[in-house]
Amino acid sequence: MKGNLWRVLAGLLIILVGILLLVQQLGKIDLSGDFWGIAFMLGGGVIFLTLWLSERAQWWPLIPGGILASWGVAALLGKLGLSATLVSLVGMFGSAAGFLAIYWMDRKENWWALIPAGVFVLVGIASVIGTAVGEDWTGSFVLWGIAAVFAVLYLRDRSQFWPLIPAGVLAVVGFGVSPLATSAWFLFPTLLIVAGVLLVVRTLFRRT
Repeated sequence: MKGNLWRVLAGLLIILVGILLLVQQLGKIDLSGDFWGIAFMLGGGVIFLTLWLSERAQWWPLIPGGILASWGVAALLGKLGLSATLVSLVGMFGSAAGFLAIYWMDRKENWWALIPAGVFVLVGIASVIGTAVGEDWTGSFVLWGIAAVFAVLYLRDRSQFWPLIPAGVLAVVGFGVSPLATSAWFLFPTLLIVAGVLLVVRTLFRRT
């Protein structure tokens, strides 16, 4: 019965949608497009999360479930008057929570979940930074933050060198698109040269 719980829930949601459609056709209520979008996200999120609860060994429902449920709640809060910045935070942080849950289920095998989790968190924070200090820094912050995520992956297992490559590239590109680049234009190509030299030296050293 537990394994079929999500099917029962899906059936109930379908029945509910059918009833709402019938009532709308009878002219009793007015269901706008926004309502159906929110209902779809919340309903879909509940279905996937229920599927995960019925069989927790399967982690994949946490991805669509977390994203749909989070943005459904965020959209609902937006309709109730929450600011766009806070709506973005709720949606992004909630989406990240699903990936963090996957990571904690098996921190050795599911290390990859830290990457999308970090991206969602950073994009959410970037929306706040863009409002507070200006949008010129938003892109740089996101790139530097993602670079930090890859750096953390390297620190988790220093025998794996590859995370340092995207970390270095993203850090340099983040500087290149920041307001600092206009006043220190010579540092960008210099950092590229240094990053390339470090990569070559590290590669040759490992081979020898």
